[in-house]
Amino acid sequence: MKKLILLIIFSIQLAYGGRYGDAFIQTSLPAHASAMGNTAVTQLRGLSSVISNPAGLAQVQQSSLLLQYSDVFGLASQSSIGFQYAGMDKYQLGISWFNVNVSGISSRPDILDSLTFIERRNFLRQKGLDSWETFSNRDDAIYITLARSYTHNIKIGWAYDEFDIINPIGISVKILNKSVLEESGRGIGLDFGTKFIIPGKEIFYIRKLGDFVLGLNVENIYTTGIYWTTRHVDQVWMTFRGGIALHQPLEIIHSEVWLIWERKELINNESVRYGIDFRMADRVSIRLGRDFYNWNGGIGLRITLGGRDLIFDYAYQAHPLDNAHRMTFTIFPEKKR
Repeated sequence: MKKLILLIIFSIQLAYGGRYGDAFIQTSLPAHASAMGNTAVTQLRGLSSVISNPAGLAQVQQSSLLLQYSDVFGLASQSSIGFQYAGMDKYQLGISWFNVNVSGISSRPDILDSLTFIERRNFLRQKGLDSWETFSNRDDAIYITLARSYTHNIKIGWAYDEFDIINPIGISVKILNKSVLEESGRGIGLDFGTKFIIPGKEIFYIRKLGDFVLGLNVENIYTTGIYWTTRHVDQVWMTFRGGIALHQPLEIIHSEVWLIWERKELINNESVRYGIDFRMADRVSIRLGRDFYNWNGGIGLRITLGGRDLIFDYAYQAHPLDNAHRMTFTIFPEKKR
């Protein structure tokens, strides 16, 4: 029954001409973001930021590998793999693959208008409930991301009123492939993201105030066309995701906290999300957030083995359809210098 509901959702996406044509990609957000109410445009860095804001790739100057798996509300499976190459001097290159797969969907004939009540009853009794043929629905996306960070020196006019703003920017080319029943659709899209990291202590003259981070991501610049084998074309409209976060160090306890507010807009549909991330000694993170549906939560662990870092993120999502669990692993194969 749940898989039938998900199939209906995908069918609605097709019927509305691509208005939600790449919504499946949002189910690929990493556990870090899911635990914080799906906030992602400001605080994510490295490969985990590719979907929500490609500018975050420039904030990690180290090659890495990302692996992810999640159960999508008991309806589908989601998996991801990504690689970041940090050997291009000022630029960071990322290649990521995302997949959402729904299997075991029953293919049932339309008997409402073609058979009488008695014929339908006899047909169902004879056919049974477990002997229907099944099919799968699959969505894939490949992201090729290039990012770089800039530093802007701001001078207001006095010697002591001078500070730097860090400005990472990134762009992603995404290749989409979708399949429903025996039909398939393909398309190519473009995303752009940027951040502005502003030192709060310089702006507000508060000595221990942390950084403010402004984030903006534009998905599907202009629009993204999905061309189906049925000759139907979906137009996936531009989506804007913006947010502001306070990254506050807590030096007295060797910790830090992120306070995040985010808003996402798509045509006449918008959503506001909140999140908080409390990180202790850069090793253990406790996360909580709220999205459109409910409160989410999770943890993050950074482990160093043989001079190499391994980050494990886990998220628990409460949702009207079902509860979901998500796990993301990020591996840094190079030893710390």
